[in-house]
Amino acid sequence: MIELYIILIISAMTAILAVLSSYQLIQHYQLRAYHIGEYYKNIKTSLILRLALESLIIFVLTFSLMSVFDTLGGHFYLLGISSFTVLMIVFSILQFIKKYKTPLKITHRIIRFFIVLIFVNFVFWFGIIYAFYFYIPALSYSIIGLAPIMSYFLCGIAAAIAAPLEAVLRSKYIYLAKKKLASMPDLKIIGITGSFGKTSVKFILQKLLEGRYKVCASPNSFNTPMGLCRSINQHLKPDDQIFIAEMGARKKGDITKLCAIAPPDIAVITAIGEQHLATFKNIETVARAKYEIIQNLKPDGLAAFNHTSPKVLKLFQKTKHNKIIIGAFTQEVVYFAYYSNPQTFNRGSRFSLTIDGKTIDCVTALLGLPNIGNIALAAALAYKLGASLEEIAQKITELKPIPHRLQLIESGGGLTIIDDSFNANLEGAKAALDVLKSFLQKKIVITAGLVDMGKRQKSVNEELGKHIARAADWCIITGPNSLYIYDGLIKENFSIKRIRICDNLDQAVNILNSIPGSKVALFQNDLPDNY
Repeated sequence: MIELYIILIISAMTAILAVLSSYQLIQHYQLRAYHIGEYYKNIKTSLILRLALESLIIFVLTFSLMSVFDTLGGHFYLLGISSFTVLMIVFSILQFIKKYKTPLKITHRIIRFFIVLIFVNFVFWFGIIYAFYFYIPALSYSIIGLAPIMSYFLCGIAAAIAAPLEAVLRSKYIYLAKKKLASMPDLKIIGITGSFGKTSVKFILQKLLEGRYKVCASPNSFNTPMGLCRSINQHLKPDDQIFIAEMGARKKGDITKLCAIAPPDIAVITAIGEQHLATFKNIETVARAKYEIIQNLKPDGLAAFNHTSPKVLKLFQKTKHNKIIIGAFTQEVVYFAYYSNPQTFNRGSRFSLTIDGKTIDCVTALLGLPNIGNIALAAALAYKLGASLEEIAQKITELKPIPHRLQLIESGGGLTIIDDSFNANLEGAKAALDVLKSFLQKKIVITAGLVDMGKRQKSVNEELGKHIARAADWCIITGPNSLYIYDGLIKENFSIKRIRICDNLDQAVNILNSIPGSKVALFQNDLPDNY
């Protein structure tokens, strides 16, 4: 009987220590939007190798110490488990003190997952220790040394067990969100989707409408079903008149699910481009997925398109709803709104804005040509909602840079930063490089490249390298695309002496600080820890 109690205690201790040492695995699961398939498919090989090495070290040391203490007789062999405890605590602390770009967020869902994971670990290790105790006694307790590598599998099992409960909770949050929207029949819902530009257009439109309407916009980049429900349930107020919902998609049907929660009165497509090709496979699938927002538009709704590519124009042409299209001035397309004479500087932009045949000159602190297009799109929507052209132009002058999207930061000490770290598309990256070229100081690019490009991963990042070579004096590369970007730089005869490849952003910043003189640094697409 005493041996059973010992097994129970050791199983409980192992479960707790295993969960504590699973920080990076749980963080990876969260960064993969709690998708079990994505968790297993996209795990870093380096992380698996590290867990395997930790397991080997702990197992060998625990087995050796237990063998030594076993010669003393009785239960002295259990002292060997002290090595397991100490090493698991050390490895856990090392994970907790490490700096992460996107630390684990302790949400209600993560707390629930922790509880399930502890239970799964306890049951698993109790079964393993109990079985080994009877059939392979020599390994009965030292087998817990394999806890780090087994946590990789047990996290997935715990996620599968927690899935039904999470599905019930999702249904509850969706029900509450729909109920709240149903209680606000006069609320106008604006849904915004696109391969890029969603967040920028959302926040610009919110600013253009403020003062005329009470506006609620989904915060940050909340563009998933649960993010949308959270925006509605926690941020939407009963007296709000307009709700602007950002709608993201990684596969076909995602937009339809979002529209089922918040059916749009106005549906906006900002762009169709090479984004999330790892899941969409090709740009035609991207276009069909984004067009779901138009297919779910209310019968009397308005469809708005930003003419950023021929794909967008084709979607506009096939749309039967009331519709408008916005773009840069051209004789070939009749726009409801367009911008002309764009001028971009290193401190802002100016352009002429024409809406419904009326023109006004505009000045903004926002950088880059894409932001002029975003402003024109938001301005056209604001005009449709009753704002005057003069009112819109005034609001445009008051726009402030959107964090991490071509945001200019004066860091001091002769360093100017262009923070474009939330940009993840080639067209946006090229526009950011055009902004960089407008500066007179030493020009430095810090980039991790572009991800989720599927079969185009190599060619897109090589092309990015070529564009960097034409704009920058130095290039500091991090992340998994380093060699592709390097190849692009070399093909454009960029000086190899001014290329640095490093492991992480901290190293990149140290290299940046070591470059002498007045300089401007463009931070491009700072990838989260799971890449």
